[in-house]
Amino acid sequence: MYVLETLTGRLIEARRYLNRIPGLRDDDPSRERWELWLADASNREHKIVVYSRCMPARAGHAVTVIHYGGRGVGLYNLSIGMRVNFVLENPIALLRSIDVVVIVFGSFGALMLGAYWHPMVLLIGLPLLALYGPVAMLSRRHYQVSLANQVEEMLDPIQVEDVVKPFKPRR
Repeated sequence: MYVLETLTGRLIEARRYLNRIPGLRDDDPSRERWELWLADASNREHKIVVYSRCMPARAGHAVTVIHYGGRGVGLYNLSIGMRVNFVLENPIALLRSIDVVVIVFGSFGALMLGAYWHPMVLLIGLPLLALYGPVAMLSRRHYQVSLANQVEEMLDPIQVEDVVKPFKPRR
């Protein structure tokens, strides 16, 4: 389980940035990011970064943001009643460019070690490198699914609390 936190407040500013170039170790395929500035009940400002194309909130809306270390993973807009799970909206890339680099240089290293040291390195190293890609992709998929499920479990009660308003007492 991940330590997800919620932050409820008024959205002061939402800035969209498009100039993000993905790096070699980048886990997010979207080139867009939003910087959200929220003011909570005590008027303290908080910055949340969301890597997504969709943003169902504008300045002045009351929102509840679910974040994981300052990175927004879910949002419920209390003003318009719309919710979004950013983990499902922009899934992470299962195969990254760093994986291809590891497999290519690892197999080259295994070939060199097998040629100069012992041929048994080829029998051990190449199957391990062949398993690296699927294991890395499965672990990333597991991370994505478990985080998305946990965000959905946190968004459900927030939506129910907003939709089901308490009845006024009879007089």
